[in-house]
Amino acid sequence: PPPRGGGGGGVIKQPPCSDESRNVQRENQDDEKNKEEQNKGRILTSQQILKTTIASSASSSPASSSSFTSVHLEPFPDVEEKFRNPHVEVMVSKVIQILNLGRQLRDKLRIKVKTPLNEMIIVGEDERINHNFKPYEETIMSELNLKRIRYDRHIRRYIYYTAKPNKKILQKKIGKKKWKAAEFFIVGLNSDRVMTLKKQGWLHMKELDETITLSDVHISTHVRKAEDEPPSASDPMGPELGYEVGHDGNITICLDRRLTPNLRMEGVLREFTNSVNKARKTMGMMKGAPAKVFFYCDSDSLSQKILASMTKLCHLTGCITFVEDPNLGRQNSSNSISLAETQPIEYKIMESPLHDIKTEYGSIRFHVIDVDTTTKAPTPMIPPIQSSSFPPPQLKLQNQYRSVNSDSKKKQSEDAPNRKRTIRNAAKIEMQDR
Repeated sequence: PPPRGGGGGGVIKQPPCSDESRNVQRENQDDEKNKEEQNKGRILTSQQILKTTIASSASSSPASSSSFTSVHLEPFPDVEEKFRNPHVEVMVSKVIQILNLGRQLRDKLRIKVKTPLNEMIIVGEDERINHNFKPYEETIMSELNLKRIRYDRHIRRYIYYTAKPNKKILQKKIGKKKWKAAEFFIVGLNSDRVMTLKKQGWLHMKELDETITLSDVHISTHVRKAEDEPPSASDPMGPELGYEVGHDGNITICLDRRLTPNLRMEGVLREFTNSVNKARKTMGMMKGAPAKVFFYCDSDSLSQKILASMTKLCHLTGCITFVEDPNLGRQNSSNSISLAETQPIEYKIMESPLHDIKTEYGSIRFHVIDVDTTTKAPTPMIPPIQSSSFPPPQLKLQNQYRSVNSDSKKKQSEDAPNRKRTIRNAAKIEMQDR
């Protein structure tokens, strides 16, 4: 408040700022500056990537321009080695191998990608295998529909090696007298010694006083199964019961093929979600447009699971609600259902096609209703136009295919596309108003 008896208004003094508050203000200002710099860097990077991609996709031309006026006048972009990251390139190629191998195992086990699996084990002897694949776990889990990923460095639990001599090369190298003994020695190598030969590239045969290399033998890789015995006494036990091993090149993975009732039901719900989204697309509905789904299941457990997962299903499909309708069980799947027979008055306008899904837990029949159109009056495809400046649609179609013999008819036929476009636009405006 101003001081009493003073001539002018008093000045309100702010309390002095402490060191902590100043430091907080400086940190906030620094954060804002860093965010602005990061945004500028992202914009510049995006512009450079877009320009380089467009220029590389277009046909190169010897002509060049100082300003970027056309991609066809730009020279083909040069490779800048400073932007390459060899580690990222190697890891991305390994991730692609893992994804391809995981899909092959699913096809072999006849398990659809819609059905989730409990876990996958990535096998490797590298000490940093966990650290290397950590940034790509979400991508792998999303593509292969996995719950979690685990790592294991004991590669001998999942694969083993065998070796056979290369007769054409080895027989010339050591002679015919030592060939039989060398063949017996190479075939009798256990998995550990074959791995040693593969790593160091050579192996010494003491009995024959000869050294063999990788070119002298053929090394084969075999996957192990849980029910098989260890290949040798020195090998550990195989993978756990219910796991399937896959190997390709230097990549080895192990999938848990055991399907619990919850995993199976989750796969059924995912298939139901995809079917609802396809039905929305067939009806021409925009993404995010509100809709209602009426369904019927011949299994009580399946219908209860759908109703219990309604929140998740609504989020994945963009629908408002899922309503169980026993009347759908009495409809024919080949015909479209008139909603006036099964639903209240506000849904009497549309006709919605029926969709059937057969699952291991029972069949599902459903139809999708666009909420935006259920409360509107039926609108013809081409509403009548009262204005005399436009001919009716029938006359317009006749004029389109009528032969032109006079100047008036020729002018009328030339103006037909314009009238057709005008009628279509007027019809759209009247449909929106209704």
